[in-house]
Amino acid sequence: MIAVVVPCFNEAHRLKADQFKDFIEKNSNYHFYFVDDGSNDNTFELLTRSFSNVKRCSIFNVVENVGKGEAIRTAIKRIDINRYEYVSFIDADLEIPLNQLIKLSKKISTYPRSLIVISRRTNRNKEKRFFIRNLGSKMISLISQKLLRLNNPIVDTQCGCKMLRVEIVHIFEKPFISSWLFDLEILLRIRNYKKRSDQWIHEVSLHELNSVNAKRNYTFKSALHLTNQLYKINRAYN
Repeated sequence: MIAVVVPCFNEAHRLKADQFKDFIEKNSNYHFYFVDDGSNDNTFELLTRSFSNVKRCSIFNVVENVGKGEAIRTAIKRIDINRYEYVSFIDADLEIPLNQLIKLSKKISTYPRSLIVISRRTNRNKEKRFFIRNLGSKMISLISQKLLRLNNPIVDTQCGCKMLRVEIVHIFEKPFISSWLFDLEILLRIRNYKKRSDQWIHEVSLHELNSVNAKRNYTFKSALHLTNQLYKINRAYN
């Protein structure tokens, strides 16, 4: 069985409940945990109405907004993890298609020594992004490679769909430093646990992204904030 955490913040007008239900019905080895991260719209009511009577679905409510990384961490700490072989997370807007979970599960089961498999976007040059967002993404990618110090560089640390073996869920014990860069922190925690061996991680190509309306506007101020967060992460993990 695979536990899938879906962090949700103000998703009342974007949540594609029918797509989740269809996937859950067709794939009985997944249990979905929807986490409302202190939304100020009716996201929690929508989750309750849509999934409370659906098998292999659970709903958690975080009263105050703590950010995506902490919402995922909170959910994983509440899950009876011994029921599962793997734990995963995917964005609620389904920009990343749900069938990516199947690809990740096949990959991680193929490599017994792998501890995490991550998605790598291959069509990023086709995405319609603002200049600042493109610049910020490239900056994060380059700096992340330097921080990870792997022999085989990871190009896309921030893609919002990853799958881990439950034997390493202890990496979620401590809070993350950054709400935006927690994906990088996950990789750094596993790297430190494995003493920099590259064999613990594998990538799975993500060729197609669904079109969604981005909620966050990237600005120069955002870029400066990310730079500060990267500095703190480097101090903590290297």
